[in-house]
Amino acid sequence: MGIILAYFRRPKLDIDRVRSVWMDHINGNDQYFQEVIHRICKRNEGIRCAMLAPNAQHAESVAEEDFVLSNIADRISQFFHQLVEDDVLMDTVELKKACYDLGRQHSSYSKQQFKMSYWEEFTLTMMGVLEQNYPETTKEEQKAWLHFLRFVNENMLDGYLDAISRSNK
Repeated sequence: MGIILAYFRRPKLDIDRVRSVWMDHINGNDQYFQEVIHRICKRNEGIRCAMLAPNAQHAESVAEEDFVLSNIADRISQFFHQLVEDDVLMDTVELKKACYDLGRQHSSYSKQQFKMSYWEEFTLTMMGVLEQNYPETTKEEQKAWLHFLRFVNENMLDGYLDAISRSNK
């Protein structure tokens, strides 16, 4: 019964405010995702290693690691750009599918399963960067962005776990 109530209490995405955060603060500023990757790698060596593992042959020096991580940040930025600017955000079913599919892709990035805490750490780091580096965002915008990040995270995790469970069969 609690799960059903939680579902109905889940806030709807505030598309206008999510777009506002993207268009007015983040879009065109690659520093947001670069800073997210920088902070997450500094804070969590496990996540850093997981991100570098598929590209180990290209990341033999610090400069090469930085290049690989910068490319990952660029790919994350492109994904969010697609969600917000290509109107995927307007269609909840399409939005879920895009996030789910990306989560499935993540299952092939590492031979070891990602820790569950890694997923939430990304959300928290993305919020931390928004709050600290973009103090002009309103509390309402921050709340909308957080709900959006949780939606993305939840659906990516579903795709990831489904892909992992299928590969273990």
